[in-house]
Amino acid sequence: MKQNHRIFLVRPIEPNRGDVISRYGLLKRMARLAAPPRVVVLSQRDPGELPLAAAVVRPGPLKDIIPRREQFRLYERGDEVWWACGHDLQDDSSALKLPFILAKFLFFRLRGLSIRVIAQGAGPITTPFGRWCTRGIMRLVKSASFRDSESLALAAGIAPKSVDKMTQTIDCALFAADGTGKGRSKSASDKRRLVGVNLRRWYHFDGHWLPYEYRVRLGLIKEIPGDQKMERFISEMARFLDKQVDERDIRIRLIPMYPRNVEPWEDDVTLLNELKSRMTHAEAVEVIEEDLPPEKLLAVFQDLDVMIGVRLHSTIIATMLGVPSLHLAYSPKGYSYFKMIGQERYCLPLDRLSTPEGWTGLEESMDEILRDRDNISNHLTSRIEELRSHAEPLP
Repeated sequence: MKQNHRIFLVRPIEPNRGDVISRYGLLKRMARLAAPPRVVVLSQRDPGELPLAAAVVRPGPLKDIIPRREQFRLYERGDEVWWACGHDLQDDSSALKLPFILAKFLFFRLRGLSIRVIAQGAGPITTPFGRWCTRGIMRLVKSASFRDSESLALAAGIAPKSVDKMTQTIDCALFAADGTGKGRSKSASDKRRLVGVNLRRWYHFDGHWLPYEYRVRLGLIKEIPGDQKMERFISEMARFLDKQVDERDIRIRLIPMYPRNVEPWEDDVTLLNELKSRMTHAEAVEVIEEDLPPEKLLAVFQDLDVMIGVRLHSTIIATMLGVPSLHLAYSPKGYSYFKMIGQERYCLPLDRLSTPEGWTGLEESMDEILRDRDNISNHLTSRIEELRSHAEPLP
């Protein structure tokens, strides 16, 4: 990397805490380079949270599709943009996502900036238009690294003429902490297990051309798709957790990956408070409502015994810290990560929990993890370190 190279981290990631931690891990890697580049980060968070010196610029409106005047001035003096972290090469949440990225990349190329895609996830990409957009995106980039083999294979299959630009890496969140932990150290006064739980709304995604959030804002949705399924899921999870408290004498920490009242359609805090309100043993439950900086958020996961997460990055963060985890997977990306860390048996399809057998399977997996927790934690520690040591170097 040439001296005084100026790089823009331009992917709008906030307020998703999983993406914030992934970017934090990437910035930590950049800070360790022999000659760290000059970095400009699009962010609305406190610049003091960043692990290296960087200029911070607020993104423009509509997910930065309309850049601010300050951004235009900075781009004139830049070298590269990095579209870093996340899972954007897909069209199941909205058919508009891929053309949005293609338009952004065309804008950057017209400004004379080269583009690198860093540690992206991909899939599903199911429509002919989505595949066409993906090929266009790959033609515009200088390089593209993917966070798992399945994402790389999908992108290579769709855009074979660009395969020489593609490589595999790992999720940048795995670099967010300097070393993996062993879970919490219990005090003499509290020997109870501490179980982390994260839920998210999921059943409302339907691949509509207009993203769900904008249909909500415009009043185009009168009834939330899949709301009845979500209601059943919350009630069943409340019963499951009450049973765990009864039988195992555990404490429960509910961990939102989206803060309150920022994006109501992704308000994990409200969802988890609703879960708590349906539990008989609400006194055994705490909800982490504060919008924490990265290091404090990592500490929330550090002292868990087990993590049960629907949002993938709740389990990526936990496993990175040596905490055995159960992922309730709503898409193939979860299985890809758990396969990479040798924990695929603990990646359970979310739809399976629509049956009594699915909840029985979740309880059996919980039993297995608690019986063998130390060995699983040791395995995670060594496997994450192995993945880090073999990760593709930064460009």
